[in-house]
Amino acid sequence: MIKRLTWLLLIGLALTLGISNSSLSAPPSTEFKTFAQWCENQNQLGEKTKHTIEMLLKVAETTDCNQANQTLSQIITLDLERNQITDISPLSSLTQLTSLDLTDNQISDISPLSSLT
Repeated sequence: MIKRLTWLLLIGLALTLGISNSSLSAPPSTEFKTFAQWCENQNQLGEKTKHTIEMLLKVAETTDCNQANQTLSQIITLDLERNQITDISPLSSLTQLTSLDLTDNQISDISPLSSLT
C-alpha cells in the first residue's frame, strides 16, 4: 500500500514537472546503497551523476566520502534548488529524507526516488 501511494505521488510529481511516462519506467543504471559508495565510485560515473555527487558533498561541507555519508544519511530536509542537477540517482541512498526541494533543475527521470518511502 505504501509503495502504491509513493508511486502515485511520484507520478503526480512527474505530471506536474512535465516528465514523460517513459522516463518513469527506466531503471537506474547503477545500484549503490550508500552515498559513500556513490562518492567513492564517481570516477566511473557520468558527468551528470558526478555533478549531483559534488552538490551533495557541498551540502555535507566535506570532500570526504565517508564523512559526507554520515552527514547525508541523517538529514531529513534537502534543498538542491537551482543547482543544474539532471541525475538524481545518488539521492536514492538518502533514506531519511522527508523533504526534498529540486526546484529549477533539469530532471527528466524521477524513478531513482521510488525506493524512498
